[in-house]
Amino acid sequence: MQFIRVENGQPVGSPQSFSDNVAPSSDWKFYKPNTEDYNPLRSALVDVLVPDAPVVVQVVVPFPEDVCARLDLEDLRETRNKLLAESDWTRMDDNGLDDDDRELWAIYRQELRDLPESLVGLSLDDIVWPESP
Repeated sequence: MQFIRVENGQPVGSPQSFSDNVAPSSDWKFYKPNTEDYNPLRSALVDVLVPDAPVVVQVVVPFPEDVCARLDLEDLRETRNKLLAESDWTRMDDNGLDDDDRELWAIYRQELRDLPESLVGLSLDDIVWPESP
């Protein structure tokens, strides 16, 4: 069993386990952690004291849609930038690519750069990432 300390009606600190499974004082309440799957890009975990009960539960609080959209774009840009960085070598003069392959890589990189603007109204689950040559 886990317990968490409560001060002024608010959970404080991290949950703790005690060897005898008994809270050391009335300031400590039984702690029930979240068991649901949650996406940290779409929600937060919050500890909430249950009124009139000696228990604190961890609940999933969804972010507003505008926050999710901003986080989705940030995640998309981070992935896109990683893929661009991994293909930077194709732009070097001594990369060993022939003209056809060089053109294929240029198209791939342009498709990556176009991604944020081409996804208006779509979710991250709808993204079809360009395939590298």
